Amino acid sequence: MKWAFTGRHDWLRRRGDLIFVGAALATQSDDPRIHRLLARIRAELEEWQAIETDGEDLRAMATAARARVSIADAALDHRLHRFATDLLETCDAASDTYQKFFPEPHEEIIALGLACEIPMATLVLGRLASKDHAAQTLRDAHADALRAALQLGHVALSDRAEAYAALGRHQARTEAWLTSCAAILRTTRDALAKLAEDRRLSPRWVDAFFPTE
Repeated sequence: MKWAFTGRHDWLRRRGDLIFVGAALATQSDDPRIHRLLARIRAELEEWQAIETDGEDLRAMATAARARVSIADAALDHRLHRFATDLLETCDAASDTYQKFFPEPHEEIIALGLACEIPMATLVLGRLASKDHAAQTLRDAHADALRAALQLGHVALSDRAEAYAALGRHQARTEAWLTSCAAILRTTRDALAKLAEDRRLSPRWVDAFFPTE
């Protein structure tokens, strides 16, 4: 999962807005009314940093999960290829025996992604467990290794799904922060406008606390 350009741009731009407003407020933080506004801005910046740090961690976890899926896919490919090679030493690809294990050519199955390949590999393992359809030598040579590769694949896919779900939750948290940030900037401007009105200050004084577009 990647940031859309506009999403990442907004995320960084809003932080820049808060930094600007916070720095401007800090120049007059001895004023109690301004100090309260500054505290809210600083809290929002701290939340930005927490979300950013969590996002970096989650994106790293997702990358690692994709790597484990890639390795699990390669391991299952290898086990299926080894089994098919040995099977074809006992029969040909047009035989009923071969097609009971591989309803489609094993090369095409191996070319599939891991999620699509696992059901076919599970079928092979099930056939190996049936004495009616598999020779003892094939079971002994391949069943345990194929079972281990399948288990590795299941775990890798589960880890990837959880990593992507966590990224989705993080994206929702990011969007909620953007909404909150916009509200805080708006209420900060309103509070400064009220302060300017109470003290008969120019509207340009309020504008000075905010970056120009």
